[in-house]
Amino acid sequence: MKQRLLLLVAIGFAAGIALAVAPAPLPLVPLILTLFGISAALLGGAARWAPFAAIALSTLLGSLVIRPSLTVSPDDISRLAPRLITLTGVVDSTEPSLHYTSDDSPDRLSLTLRAEHMEEGPGGSTVSGLVAVRIRLQPGADLAPPDLPAGTRLRVRGCLELPPQARNPGGFDYRAFLARHSINSALEVDSPAGWQTLEAAGPAGLLSRLVIALRTPILNHARLSFSLDQGAVLAGMLLGDRQRLSPALREVFERTGTAHVLATAGLHVGVVALLALTLLRRCRLGRRPASLLTIALLAIFALMAGERAAVVRAALMASIALLGLSVEREPDAPSALGGAALLLLAINPKELFDPGFQFSFLIVGTLLLLLPLGAPLSEAIGRRIPGRDPRSKFLRRTLQGAAGTLAVTVAAQLGAMPLTAYYFNTISLAGMPANVLILPLLGLILPLGFAASALGALAPICAVPLDLLLRALLGTVLAVTRTFSAMPGAVHFLPSPAPASIVLYYALLWLAAIWLGRLLRGGEPAPGETAIVRPRIPPVAWRAALATVALPVLLLWPATDERAPSSGALAITFLDVGQGDGAVIQSPTGRVMLVDTGGVDDQGSNEGERTVGPFLRARGIRRIDLMLLTHPHADHIGGAAWLLAHFPTGRLLENGAQTGSPLAAELETEARRDGVECRSAPPGSQLDLGGGAVAELLAPTDAERELPPNDGSVVMRITYGRTHFLLVGDAEAQEESDLLASHTPLAADVLKVGHHGSSTSTNPDFLAAVRPRIAIISVGAHNVYGHPSPVVTRRLRDSGAQVYRTDQNGAITVWSDGRTVHAEPMHPAGR
Repeated sequence: MKQRLLLLVAIGFAAGIALAVAPAPLPLVPLILTLFGISAALLGGAARWAPFAAIALSTLLGSLVIRPSLTVSPDDISRLAPRLITLTGVVDSTEPSLHYTSDDSPDRLSLTLRAEHMEEGPGGSTVSGLVAVRIRLQPGADLAPPDLPAGTRLRVRGCLELPPQARNPGGFDYRAFLARHSINSALEVDSPAGWQTLEAAGPAGLLSRLVIALRTPILNHARLSFSLDQGAVLAGMLLGDRQRLSPALREVFERTGTAHVLATAGLHVGVVALLALTLLRRCRLGRRPASLLTIALLAIFALMAGERAAVVRAALMASIALLGLSVEREPDAPSALGGAALLLLAINPKELFDPGFQFSFLIVGTLLLLLPLGAPLSEAIGRRIPGRDPRSKFLRRTLQGAAGTLAVTVAAQLGAMPLTAYYFNTISLAGMPANVLILPLLGLILPLGFAASALGALAPICAVPLDLLLRALLGTVLAVTRTFSAMPGAVHFLPSPAPASIVLYYALLWLAAIWLGRLLRGGEPAPGETAIVRPRIPPVAWRAALATVALPVLLLWPATDERAPSSGALAITFLDVGQGDGAVIQSPTGRVMLVDTGGVDDQGSNEGERTVGPFLRARGIRRIDLMLLTHPHADHIGGAAWLLAHFPTGRLLENGAQTGSPLAAELETEARRDGVECRSAPPGSQLDLGGGAVAELLAPTDAERELPPNDGSVVMRITYGRTHFLLVGDAEAQEESDLLASHTPLAADVLKVGHHGSSTSTNPDFLAAVRPRIAIISVGAHNVYGHPSPVVTRRLRDSGAQVYRTDQNGAITVWSDGRTVHAEPMHPAGR
């Protein structure tokens, strides 16, 4: 009986990697498993126990392989950060990538540099390590990337820093992302003149030049022959290039669960392999040379598509299958999957923790188990339409194709669901119908797109008919995604499931697939089915196993971020929204109040979409009960309109000042469209937050609304039990003086410091009245205003307050049980 040892070894290898990075004493598990496997093989007979010994040994090997990559070498360039340096190195990335502004003009160039020499100091010094380099381009730069293939030696001057970590719960951890690719530092070249080519790429750059030469005509054709949105979608489908996707269009594909069609993966590789193999066989090449040449083409395609885990995995699996075909052996998909995973993890063990790797292999594993369950449906269609006339054949094949597409879609959605919930806090309810309609179109767009690009480079007039057809297909794709994206309830937001829930979910799904498969076959194994040991398992045992796995899944799935508020606690999270303010209040009963929403940058990206929204979704928050905007400055209301459009909101309170700013007008329009009650915040009024937490509005008065906006900020004091919080917006000296003159109680355990720690706020008399134990300064890193003022921070510390800053500590969550308060910063030690 054939055994899939390659798949088992890959599973053991991955388990060893995961166990090696887990807290002690889990790293001891690989050694225990290895001793058990070897003992079992010696005592129980090698034939029976060899698979277990192989799993145990591969687990130990995986735990050993990952260890060297967890440490940074002493001469790694990252150890010098942060500092301004001049660095010489060799381009390591296959092709540099361009980043575009909102008007589709190149803004920055990204590449990976292998560090060699740092020029600072007498004679400089030799360094090592990979650096993520971003170079600012001249305005009006060429739309094509500079000629910088792998192997090109560059000199760059810029600020070397450690990549930023996630600054807020639910935020993207750029440092961890780069570390998975052995990149530990980033260098920003802010001047277009801050880099120069020292030496062109030698023979080692030939492959990179070939990849660039093949990619460029495809991307140029997509850019020049189609509208901006259609060209962006075509570039994503053909090569996984999503640089030109607008944020709005990207959101449409994410909401409909169709973003995978814009990231080259298994389906794309399958179409390319089938197309290449068919064309080569039509050219009368034999099976073996055609298969080997197709493997070479798949390798080039994987390089063109950016060497992502999904495309590399698919290319490796297809290559293994083609190798089997060339020697006339039937390919075994699970073994090919295991071989691809083992090879990728042996090259880079940290790939295991990359979301793309996890999505790729878990979805394919689910497909391999679930797709055979659709065979009875296909057979039933064949029995219902048995004729051999053209009409019957067409109808039968069409229905079977639709059934196959539906089966693939359902299986892929089930395979992706827990990971999508974990990483993106969403489940697309529109994904099933949208994918059923789009996947067949993708099978047409890929060959037509490559053919049109080739013809466009050789004889542009010949590509016109194909372009017309592609426009119709791409227009249909956009229409389908936009229609389903706009449907009510297209996306369901939920908190991240616990990792244990994810493991148990896949165990339940796969056990159910195996059980249903045997049930459909009357308990008999499928032809060619393989196993390690095949004991006869009674149906009762199968049901017991499924129930045992299902119960923990149902119990653990609701588990969320362990930092989420628990019953009876008040939590206020001061988010790192850069140079702005944004705080989320979660009452003991679960009601949510949002105080300010951060700002908006020059490219139109706002902190509501970038920071506040992801935080809310990571915490499982689907509704904002009350949004309070302290005053109408852009750094406080920049994300409000986006949040109103994406989260049901009960009420909107403002300071009542009149302003004619475009942001305020957009906010008013969005509130009116969504039917959100909008009114000013009268001083003296109280807001019941639930669970005994009450917010009292202390300012502004009618007179203060006529002052400059900062001195018209809404000031709010929250009381929960014996604890108090004072949030003052951007209140400056005048408003602080008015509050003191009103003899309003100001004492608070926690003070959100006014105006980002500016010297115009937090005056000594005001601070003496508040007497905070914890002071929070919401401020952007390296801001041009010099905030916070050293005088203010010293004043706060001298008063006995513990000072936290969002630019240093990231998001800071302050907890209260009604008796005491304590703060939990994301980064206690600072940046």
